Amino acid sequence: CLLYVMLTGSLPYYQGNWDEMFAKRVTGDYLSFPPWVPDQAKDMCNALLDKNPQTLLGSKKGAKEVKEHPWVIDMEWEKLFRKKITPPIDPTKNGVNFSPEFTDKPIPDDAKKKSDVISSSVPKTTQFAGWSYIESCQK
Repeated sequence: CLLYVMLTGSLPYYQGNWDEMFAKRVTGDYLSFPPWVPDQAKDMCNALLDKNPQTLLGSKKGAKEVKEHPWVIDMEWEKLFRKKITPPIDPTKNGVNFSPEFTDKPIPDDAKKKSDVISSSVPKTTQFAGWSYIESCQK
């Protein structure tokens, strides 16, 4: 799902209604994509969201199978894991590419209040309790 969102900017099977969206996920066919998404990326998204657990990308050889997909086969995984690959876009140098239509809008007071309530009601040490980073899982 994350890959699809990163490629298209919307949720897979988006219908505007959560019930319809989940029903489409269960019964729908392949995803639809905007024209700028490369064919191999479309194939990978569809394979990762395959409804059949037997044919789901990664179901046979795990991450190795995903890494062997034609869209990412040339990825230098070790360099990526060591953060030695320069990203194609650096927002700190290129600026953030969000439309002023969104960035110039003030944050509504009720959104500020909800955010303050959440951040002040949960101690910083427990906000992400149970989560950890284990480097060996990244390989």
